[in-house]
Amino acid sequence: MRRVVTFVCAFICFALICAGVPGSVAKVSASTAGTSPNASPAVIFEAESYLSLQNAMGSDAVPDIVLFSADDRGMVEFAGAEDETGYSIEQVCSLLEGKSIPAVTVGSEAEGEALKTFLGGHAWEDFYVVSSSADVLRSVRTAYPLVCGVLAADTRDLSAAGAGYALAGEACAALAQVVLLSETVSPDTVYEVQSRSVLAWIRTGDTQTDVWEAFSKGGYGIVNGDPSAVWGVLTSLSKDTVCRPSYIVGHRGYPALYNENSVEGVSAAYEAGASHTEIDIHITADGELVVIHDSTLDRTTDGTGNVETMRWEEISQYKLTDNADAEPSDIPLLSDMLAILREPEFENKLLVIEIKQNSLQLISALDTLLESYSDIRDRLVFISFYDAMISELAEQIPNIPRGYLGTLTAENYRSRLLPYNAFIDSDRTLMGFPSEDDLHGMIVSGYAVWRWTYSGEDVIVDIRNGFSGLTTDNVSGAAAVVSRISAPQSVDKKDVSDNKHTVTAVLYGGTEEKVSAEFIRISDDTGVFKYTYETARYLPMVYYSAPVSVSDGGMGIFVWIVIGVGAAIVLAAGICVPVLVVRRKRRGARKVSDN
Repeated sequence: MRRVVTFVCAFICFALICAGVPGSVAKVSASTAGTSPNASPAVIFEAESYLSLQNAMGSDAVPDIVLFSADDRGMVEFAGAEDETGYSIEQVCSLLEGKSIPAVTVGSEAEGEALKTFLGGHAWEDFYVVSSSADVLRSVRTAYPLVCGVLAADTRDLSAAGAGYALAGEACAALAQVVLLSETVSPDTVYEVQSRSVLAWIRTGDTQTDVWEAFSKGGYGIVNGDPSAVWGVLTSLSKDTVCRPSYIVGHRGYPALYNENSVEGVSAAYEAGASHTEIDIHITADGELVVIHDSTLDRTTDGTGNVETMRWEEISQYKLTDNADAEPSDIPLLSDMLAILREPEFENKLLVIEIKQNSLQLISALDTLLESYSDIRDRLVFISFYDAMISELAEQIPNIPRGYLGTLTAENYRSRLLPYNAFIDSDRTLMGFPSEDDLHGMIVSGYAVWRWTYSGEDVIVDIRNGFSGLTTDNVSGAAAVVSRISAPQSVDKKDVSDNKHTVTAVLYGGTEEKVSAEFIRISDDTGVFKYTYETARYLPMVYYSAPVSVSDGGMGIFVWIVIGVGAAIVLAAGICVPVLVVRRKRRGARKVSDN
């Protein structure tokens, strides 16, 4: 009997050992000194009380932005102190001392008017108005165009496919550069919003796991009640960390292989991995919107003449011939390009339309044409060198984002962009603003920044630097770069005991590769994967996964079967052994009586 019990106990102990024990894993420390990544998200503090705000402003973890509500008397309402009254917007903003940007939430028209009264007595360089009401936002921003707008959508259901695209358009119409999203928002929705150059702020909890979850979604701002938790994560990361995917924009389609601004080139750019393509439009003498870069036919076609003085019937006789290695192709109309977005394989692609003429007639014709394309309007973006065109687009077609082309200075970008609710599309080759060092400040101030133009692997530099969009002549060069990594939702302790695991690296072109990543514990039961992407020409690029759960037992189905069998043996032994003992005693008693 003793031998049976000993064997069963040893068997169960062996099974438990096979189940695995906690391994030694790297751990992120909030106190780890670091440089913080390029283009890291803004740290946004939603103060629960005046005291908590005082403490935050006096700490080493001062937030970039402070979010609070105000009523129709201009008095502040803190998130966790309903009975705390008596502090005005003036007093709270004075407490920020120019270290943090105020972001004031107003709900009603009356609250918006009270905020306007406050703004009327101050010349704020950086200030946010936040509201779930588009009307209130437009009212405040129209009165004070140098104030940034935030559309609060953190109580909405945004689970439907394409909801982010539509929300970005709604934000633009409300004169908002930013949307506020809930902690449950999906990475896909964040991607959709920001693909139209509207920044996303993500509300989250106060734990490191919460912060990592928000960080992994790629937003431009993290909102919580503990800025030190956010700073703890951000300062543990190197400057080489990629905070979010950039958008790869095919410049005039795919001019490295096809004629520029051709239907073939645009389709090929999408197929090669571009998330967007950029095209140029002019208006003809008879009011048609033709896709061509130059004001004349001379350089890019086999014809000659000025586009705006020619009729479409005449222009259509010529072919695009600018790429000597490509077959001649038809000169397209804008409607031909819009039709591409309706093709099923391109349902998640976007089109960037550059307005090449300073023409009010062009804007009117564009507005009329887009009435027939309501199904794809949410995937369009406008850009232009002309201030007047950006202004007119904001008036006539307000729900499509607008970008200003060119290089601005630190002194004039607000006055040039904010009145038109525009983002920056900057020539990479030009010296000056915005540089890589300016990028975090731009993000904190509520601006998206695109860069152009690139070829080959040159895009790697600015993917790492964190620019929102990258416009390239050679899409394949960008398509071969890692966009993000994808990891399982949960792991077994024994599988990551050596700090290594296999995850999936997703390239911009859509292909996937299995790569080895380091596992980093951030709490007792969660962790993240870190993958370092080695490039031939530049410094490494570091990617992190969303948090994954770590199972405590680590026991697979085989081990559970073994334990179950062992338990059955113990149970059987517990029943059978006593029966056998009793039988033996009875047999012994019978033998004694017989004798």
